[in-house]
This record gives sequence, C-alpha cells and structure tokens, in this order.
Amino acid sequence: MSNRVKLGISSCLLGWAVRYDGEHKYDGRIFASWSDDFEFVAVCPEVAIGLGVPRSPIQLVQLGESVRVRGVEDSHVDVTERLHAYGRSLVAELGEVSGYIFKARSPSCGLSDVAIHDERGSVMGEGRGVFAEHLCKVLPLLPVVDEGALEDEAQRENFLRRAGIYHHWHRVVAEGLSATRLRQFHDSYQTLLAESDETEWRRLSGLIDELTADNLKAISSRYIEELMGAVNDTIAGTSPHELL
Repeated sequence: MSNRVKLGISSCLLGWAVRYDGEHKYDGRIFASWSDDFEFVAVCPEVAIGLGVPRSPIQLVQLGESVRVRGVEDSHVDVTERLHAYGRSLVAELGEVSGYIFKARSPSCGLSDVAIHDERGSVMGEGRGVFAEHLCKVLPLLPVVDEGALEDEAQRENFLRRAGIYHHWHRVVAEGLSATRLRQFHDSYQTLLAESDETEWRRLSGLIDELTADNLKAISSRYIEELMGAVNDTIAGTSPHELL
C-alpha cells in the first residue's frame, strides 16, 4: 500500500475542464504543493453518467418529500437515479480513499449550501448535492470537505489530519487486523487524544481493554467509528505528515 494518502476529488478542482460551461475550478494555492504527499482520484459524476461538456445545467428541485436533480432549461431531464447508481458503483472503486474533496454548491457534489428550487424555479432552501449525499451515507467514516472550507487554514489542516488517520487505519487493515496491531494503532494517538479530550481517550482505551480474539471484529468496528467521530474536533496541533 502506498504511503501517499489517497483522496477522492471533484475533477474540476484539479483543472479538468468538465464543468457544465466547459470550464474548471482549479486553485493552485490549495493543490499545487500536494502532489508529493497525496494521490488524487478525480471524479466528475455528471460526466460519468453521460452528460456532455459543455452541457445544460442541472439543479436540485423539491418534489413533494423528495429532492430531484432536474434540468434547468428542460424540467423533463431528471438524472437523480443515474447519479445514485453511479454513487453505488463508485463506492467499490474508491477502495483505500482516505478523504474526499467536493466541489462546493454543486447540485451533484455540494456538501452544503446547494440551492433547492421549487417547480417554478424559485429558491426555497438549501441542501446537499445528491451524489455527495449518497457517498456520505454509504461511507460515513470518510473525511469529507469542500474546496471552500479548504481556503481556511484550520479547516484544511483538520481535514488533512483526519484523512491521515483514516489512511493509517487502511494500512493497519491491509496488513491484517489483529489485537496487537489495533493496540499499536491506539497507542500511536495517545498523546494527541489524551491531551485534547481525556474523556474520549478513556472511552477508546476502554474498548481496547475489552479486546479478545473472539470480539476483535466487533471492537475494531466500534473503535474506528468512535475515533473518526472524535478526531473532527479533538485532533489539533499536529502535521498530517506525522500521521503517515
């Protein structure tokens, strides 16, 4: 397994001209220096489901209790199910991806602040792009962020730390999960967690104390779920490269 952290990313953020208007959204201030430490998996769900470049724009539309992805110019165009189906197929391909960077405010990829319209086209609220929503639902432990948040240094470093920890976990699993390896993984974050959240550290240590050969699978699943839930707020002050 490569030492580089693998990150999924909206293709347009890497400079691929795949947006509906034939443009891209590359920001060299963020990504130009990342190539040595990170491996990118570029994804554009709209192109992947067969929408061309350039193409007519799409938008989120509230229809009863559900949100659909429909054409702005032609409301008969509905790609909701195609985006969900692509999300299901992509999950198996992502493999050891340890984080995901989404295009902000996209009807397919936006994590938040995506305009939701009524059937007349008026904005009635905000939500999440349907592809991003699907991915976050089926991969709940995966660290995610949009490029807007990456402009903030603290949020950028937090995301990279979480991705580094999840990458470390992938390496542990790839090497063959065992009670010994799980204890070593836990010990590697003792200083980080104990100094920032003693309660969380004690809870995770309690799980490790319960480890037996019979409950390894169950304990490890609970452990990584609780750890990834904790690190969003508690891990601070450490370079992500120290976690690789």
